[in-house]
Amino acid sequence: MKREGRIAAFFDFDGTLIRGESGKYGFKFLREKGFKMSLPFLLKAFSYYGLYKLNRITEAEMSDILLNFYRGRREEEFEQYLPEFYHRYIEKDLSPVIMERIEYHRKQGHLLVIASASLCYFMNYVKDRLSFDYALCTELEKDENGVLTGRPLENICIGEFKRRCVERFASEHGVDLSLSYGYGNHHNDIEFLSIVGHPVVVNPTKILENYARQRGWEIVRG
Repeated sequence: MKREGRIAAFFDFDGTLIRGESGKYGFKFLREKGFKMSLPFLLKAFSYYGLYKLNRITEAEMSDILLNFYRGRREEEFEQYLPEFYHRYIEKDLSPVIMERIEYHRKQGHLLVIASASLCYFMNYVKDRLSFDYALCTELEKDENGVLTGRPLENICIGEFKRRCVERFASEHGVDLSLSYGYGNHHNDIEFLSIVGHPVVVNPTKILENYARQRGWEIVRG
């Protein structure tokens, strides 16, 4: 008799695990802490953010712009502020509906996995705070001296690359994706939601909502 694989629940972060956007919170927090951001960077970031909200550019293109902020810095500069940032901005923004789902999966013995475009130094902290098992996220590239280059090590964990990360994780950890769950809020999540047996869309964008309704996917709000 064929042995079934393990079951995992994969959760997007921004707009899913939390109701808002951690990048927006993060840059506000870093400015409060005195991190300098050049006027050209701010103007470009704000203009690209507006285009992103209008679906004129992709989240990956938006993320590429924001990653430039990290060029020439070290992760240690930011890691020291994670407890305060989490307490002030993230903890109160966790979605109650999704927290209930997390507890359900935990009780069922499912692997809990964050799958997010957010940066790994941050997502690994969130993983530990929420007692998740793994985090699939965007790793920053470093030069030979450990200085950040402002580029991702591989790709930004979004869209097709997020799907490939989930597939690779499943292969390495004996996860049966046909029995597993995926939670996401944005149409960029369609790629990875399409490969799990139980896709769930959370406060979805209009594009994702239409896609989900056509396929009978579960839609939750809150």
